[in-house]
Amino acid sequence: FNLSKFEYDGYAGDMSTWRNLGLWYNYLVGNTNRLSPRFQEEIRQIVSGAASDREKIKILYENLQKNFRYVSIQLGIGGLKPFSADFVHEKKYGDCKGLSNYMEACLAAVGIKSYNAWIKSGDDEIMMDPDFPHHGFDHQILMIPQPHDSIWLECTSNYNDFNHLGSFTENRYALVMTEQGGVLVKTPTGNPISNSLYSRSIVKLTNEGSTESETQFTATGEFKYLMINLSRASSDDQKTYFINYFGMHQPDEFTISYPARSDTSYVVKTALVMEKGYDFKTGAKFFLKPRQFRNWTTKFDEEEKRSYDYFIDYPFVKSDTTIYILPEDMSVESLPKNKMLTFKYGYYEASYIFDQSTRQVSSIAHLKVTTQRFPASEYAEMKKFFDQVLDDGNQKIILVNRN
Repeated sequence: FNLSKFEYDGYAGDMSTWRNLGLWYNYLVGNTNRLSPRFQEEIRQIVSGAASDREKIKILYENLQKNFRYVSIQLGIGGLKPFSADFVHEKKYGDCKGLSNYMEACLAAVGIKSYNAWIKSGDDEIMMDPDFPHHGFDHQILMIPQPHDSIWLECTSNYNDFNHLGSFTENRYALVMTEQGGVLVKTPTGNPISNSLYSRSIVKLTNEGSTESETQFTATGEFKYLMINLSRASSDDQKTYFINYFGMHQPDEFTISYPARSDTSYVVKTALVMEKGYDFKTGAKFFLKPRQFRNWTTKFDEEEKRSYDYFIDYPFVKSDTTIYILPEDMSVESLPKNKMLTFKYGYYEASYIFDQSTRQVSSIAHLKVTTQRFPASEYAEMKKFFDQVLDDGNQKIILVNRN
């Protein structure tokens, strides 16, 4: 059931079609999505050196991220009418509709057309029915039409990459508010390459089994945003997160640094000291896990017949290289077998090599998942794949201390 005719504080509307709902939004907003002439000139000065419209959009988006704050203030008619663009320009804050409305005004000031869009946010949002017009939205973003793919901006984030929505709003319908009314448009679908995490660990092992290790993570997309948020947490919370999320053993010493951030990637470095750098020991034999950090930790439930599709947060690529440097008295008794796994929505490969000349054991694993949504009919196959990935992470490198 849904309303057809409605009225908010004197603003009458019609929700029987998506088009009419968009026309009501335009009526509600009025001229609040345009800046005064003085502020328009300020915006034009900001992009005066830009060579293209795309460069102008990027400059204005980064200006928004750097100088404006998201403040969740739902004043006005049902939280639907944004603050005016002039208000946001002066105060330097706004909620999702206020910031998106302001960004539309900035682009209009430099002759670039854009449209606000309502959307239902969330990492595992169920796709709405396009044949049933209703107000099921809780967030607002901005779309800039282009000759080929449109540009989408998440105006509430101070760290999202330009033209990258992320799992919060990608791969679902948005109601775009055009001059002709509301139009349902699908937001971009996430792809695994955009969400990548590459890690490389050097682990120095002693005859007693203690380890000192250094790891460099290079993160993009959702992993980049995760690391940025993590950098703002306390040191204890950062360590706890690495233990729970990456399956890291409890370290005796843990340090983390965030040395480099770019438009596309974010570099994080960790240093660990562990008095017991192995899983367990029997006599002179040491049993080590194949990697410092797990690339998968979720164990799926057994289900005879699943009725609903299964969602993960986003498609991704994780690639890990862990190099163990052995002391002179340590030798390799056995390594896990190399493994290659494939299924319709994923790929996994792991290899294990011992180089006698350098006394290095190299463990290399690559996991790629190409979708966020797994059909219910393929749940069993998905579970089998990820169970095998988990099993590989549980294999052991067996070393022997000959001294």
